[in-house]
Amino acid sequence: QGLRSAMRNIQSDDWATRNKAMNDLRALSLHHSSVLKPFAKEACNHLKKRIESLRSIEAKNAMLTITDFVKNLKKGMDTGVAPVITVLLRRAGETSNEFLAMEAEKALDSMVKSCTKTRLLGTLLQTFHGGQGEGIGKAKSIRKACAVCIYRTVKAMGSRVSTYRDLDRLLGTMGTLLTEGGLSIRNTGKRLAFLLADALGGDNMMQQCQAKLTSGEYVALQRCIEKGEIPDEEKTDHKKNRSRPGSTLTGKKFRKSASRENSKLSRNSSRDSLVAEGAQVMARGISSKEGKRVGGLHQRRYSKTRRQSHVSRDIGEDGELADVMKKMDSKEWRTRIVGMEALVKIVASDPSMINPHVSKILDRLHQRLEDGNTKVNKAALEAVGSLTSQLSNADALIRNTLISGVASHLGSSNITVRKAASSTLDRYIRSIPSDLLIQPLAHATAYGKPSTRPVMLHKLLPLVSVQKTSEKLVRQHVVPCAVNLLKASKAPAEVRDGTRRLFGALYATLGEGLYDAPAVKRLGVDRQDEIRR
Repeated sequence: QGLRSAMRNIQSDDWATRNKAMNDLRALSLHHSSVLKPFAKEACNHLKKRIESLRSIEAKNAMLTITDFVKNLKKGMDTGVAPVITVLLRRAGETSNEFLAMEAEKALDSMVKSCTKTRLLGTLLQTFHGGQGEGIGKAKSIRKACAVCIYRTVKAMGSRVSTYRDLDRLLGTMGTLLTEGGLSIRNTGKRLAFLLADALGGDNMMQQCQAKLTSGEYVALQRCIEKGEIPDEEKTDHKKNRSRPGSTLTGKKFRKSASRENSKLSRNSSRDSLVAEGAQVMARGISSKEGKRVGGLHQRRYSKTRRQSHVSRDIGEDGELADVMKKMDSKEWRTRIVGMEALVKIVASDPSMINPHVSKILDRLHQRLEDGNTKVNKAALEAVGSLTSQLSNADALIRNTLISGVASHLGSSNITVRKAASSTLDRYIRSIPSDLLIQPLAHATAYGKPSTRPVMLHKLLPLVSVQKTSEKLVRQHVVPCAVNLLKASKAPAEVRDGTRRLFGALYATLGEGLYDAPAVKRLGVDRQDEIRR
């Protein structure tokens, strides 16, 4: 009776009634877990909506209920993980509401400890790759939360991961993490790589990855293993924004107050040293005016060094390059364009200067590709095109995020931006070996904006030939891309025509082997007949 009442009340329009129902469910999970276990999935479907609630107290109570479910039902909660895992990961990746993020992390940690590891890992992998419309999107904080959860699950499995039935997909996810745009996600991928190397054996893992990963992902894995440095695990301290004992300030107010006090102390100590220096100058017989000038000069130098210190830590001690990166991060759009133009000049005069920092520079350019100003977008596209022609580091240039960022502008309403994006992709195709380029281009064609697909199909077609690209890579990346486009409903006529031409090129390259590809075999008979026609 109590269970039926709680399941009915959790759907109420009154939030107080819903909260009481969640408290009743928590009590049932503690004292009558055997009664609740058959209804775990149904309850989690209702709790999913409560976690998404805009009312913070309701969302928090729902996540506390999930945590209690997992602790008390243990493996009986396996069926309830799938409905809530995506919303929990999104909450864990929130940066604006830390107390909700903390509760979401607790719920995810309890799942790793109590649920069946293989089932949880399968759900996490499906969520990371966006299966059945339940993907986590491209937000770095949410992808990081999912990556950390995958890593912790594999760590809890230990050596048993070597017998995991979907090991190929796990290795592919590791390769994706190693080439992600966010540093913290790449570090999680590195820790996962070393875990899998211990469980599978280093040579065995590398042999399996050579067949499963793309060229860029495999190179990133090789570098990670050869370097041998395991990044430290990041500890999320959600208590860092709370006030210290005895303080009445909390959160941002406390940090601002502490920052003001620290900066005041540093200014005072700096001013005292400058005054002392001025006094020494005057003692040597120099006028007071000149003494002030000397002190002021040192103060200006000190301020300039302090402002540029964060850039120097990222880029090194090269003043010219650090100044360029600072301009690219400016709040003024004209200054950002000037910074990118200066970067192009540096690359043209001495490409070796930026080779050690190419990943960081491309990260900044990717941010400018997503800029809200079309003039900045155009300058970023031209800068990427210039770097593509000059740089020898092809592995950094073919990252999915960068090519996808360039391709997204093929559908821009601004004709100059469209032309710049098309020109940049043409430079990619001319400058980078097709074996490295085929995977990111196929990915951008299949999963990019619908408005960009006609142009992307036109650029992908020339690469689908035995002379330019190996049959293995064509079968691995281009065939699934073509199948996805074939299944797309309501596709424009030019996309359908481009897809037919792509299948024609695939048949010319693979012959009858096209119909033996796994992606084609999974299609229905009608679809296969359509391909044959």
